[in-house]
Amino acid sequence: MSISDYQLCNLDLDYEGYTQMALEGRVFNHWQQVLLYYMGDVDTGGSETETFKTEMPRIFPDWKWENFIARFESVRLSNRK
Repeated sequence: MSISDYQLCNLDLDYEGYTQMALEGRVFNHWQQVLLYYMGDVDTGGSETETFKTEMPRIFPDWKWENFIARFESVRLSNRK
């Protein structure tokens, strides 16, 4: 794999929002891909999203998908007024 195999994508977050989401997602592998899939910005990511939604509550019993998405919606740049 080379650097040319990667694509830059906009997560609709500033630095503070990115940091908050990293913490909310407990820096779980591919948490950024999960957000891109949620936003509909990528066609792939369904399997990462399902793994994320399944494994996070097993590792962190207090973690909830709804809270993760609510936090994302609260820090998204496009949702700021």
